[in-house]
Amino acid sequence: MFKRREPLHLYRQLREMIWPSMGWKRTLSYIHHRLFRQSDSTYRIAGGLATGAAVSFTPFLGTHYIQCLIYAHLSRQSKLAALVGTFWGNPWTLPPMFYLDYKLGVWLLQMSGAGEQVALPHEHTMSFFLSEPMALLLPTSIGGIILGLLSWPVYYLILYYPVRKLQDAYYDRRRLKLNLKMPWGHGGPE
Repeated sequence: MFKRREPLHLYRQLREMIWPSMGWKRTLSYIHHRLFRQSDSTYRIAGGLATGAAVSFTPFLGTHYIQCLIYAHLSRQSKLAALVGTFWGNPWTLPPMFYLDYKLGVWLLQMSGAGEQVALPHEHTMSFFLSEPMALLLPTSIGGIILGLLSWPVYYLILYYPVRKLQDAYYDRRRLKLNLKMPWGHGGPE
């Protein structure tokens, strides 16, 4: 019912992902409405958002979408919410996140006795990183996974009540519009 009459070609789909033809404001408004009007439970939406934000701590930038979709599927959370949650990892937040990842990873490796193997030289040159990529990737990966696991409950607790309030507001507006009582009482279905 809501599909295009003529499907978009691959080139046009990629172009729409980078720069939507209807504009960013309308696209973001559409995603917001689509996210909070779905009949998913508050746990699924808040959990999906938290999963996407937690995955942003991992240093594997090209795989954040794939990771969040896999984790959301395995834990039965909203995949759309998980994709939206990955926007937490953006050009302004990634540098401090990766710095924390690296520092935590180095600290953990030093505690295990492998600290000398991951020490960076004082001069950071591209030739060093190309010759020894694990000096930066190993501690950042370890720290990113640990911080992602530790941050998920924090994100979930921060996001649960705002998501619940947005869902309640939507169902209240819908109830007033339809002028009938929903069988599940207060808020949306759980």
